[in-house]
Amino acid sequence: MLSWDVYEKSLAPAFGCFKMIFLQGWGEPLLHPRFWDMAALAKRSGAQVGFRTNALLFHESAIERTLDMELDFISFTLTGASAATHLHHRSGTDFDLVCQRVRQLRERRKNGHQSPYISLNYTLMRSNLAELPAAVKLAAEIGADQLCVEHMDCIPVRQLEQQVVFLNPQETDDAIVADARRIAEERSILFSCEPVVVSSDPRTCSADPLRGTLYVTADARIVPCHQMALPPDSVEHFWFHGNPSLGEPVVLGRADQQSLLEILRSEHTRQLLRAFTKPEPEYPLLCRNCYKLYGV
Repeated sequence: MLSWDVYEKSLAPAFGCFKMIFLQGWGEPLLHPRFWDMAALAKRSGAQVGFRTNALLFHESAIERTLDMELDFISFTLTGASAATHLHHRSGTDFDLVCQRVRQLRERRKNGHQSPYISLNYTLMRSNLAELPAAVKLAAEIGADQLCVEHMDCIPVRQLEQQVVFLNPQETDDAIVADARRIAEERSILFSCEPVVVSSDPRTCSADPLRGTLYVTADARIVPCHQMALPPDSVEHFWFHGNPSLGEPVVLGRADQQSLLEILRSEHTRQLLRAFTKPEPEYPLLCRNCYKLYGV
């Protein structure tokens, strides 16, 4: 868990360099004992600030704080349009609570509040793809602004590869997504969905490392991408086309040893940025074993 001292002294002075600060990682951010202090400090930088939650700790008092602090966006995790499907993939969470908290937040926002922007983050899998049109209807009914559909592209267990839609394409996939998009247009809800068919050849990384994204891990490592931001000892590796991914994470520096500004200004970071932004980018081995390089 990232310490408050590192966050305040090393990271916060650099917040003015960023347009958006997303307090989210490989876990529930509201578990951090100083989460609201972190959000408040980020908000004072002038950047847009938000977080993602499974809603279990998003109590009514959290709704009040979110509104009072005028946080810009909040994303709720969802893996199905029904409780049974959602709970099958997210055991221990509460589908009905997610719906309830979105409704409450939207209702409170009507009373003079224009923020936060409310998004449902839908992790797309083979077993929940058929529910995608119903998920759009649900999002509109409970008052979300957006349904954001993302593939499960970081695969920690090989058996989960069978759940990855773009690895197991079916003829009906495009029609289901098209139906969901039509419903979204009818109900005036923003719908974004990663492609269900991806390139067989590498292209420019969709994560836009260093130019568009930067990650801070729980143990204070600064890395360019979410795939390199695994918590220590959590997952040994990801799977890529049936094989364990190869290569070591690219670490720009450690925020518990240097300030983030010093790390961003270092020659090491500049060299990596030049490599990533060439007409034909030079990606490290771990990037070449990641689906983000193939259009996901």
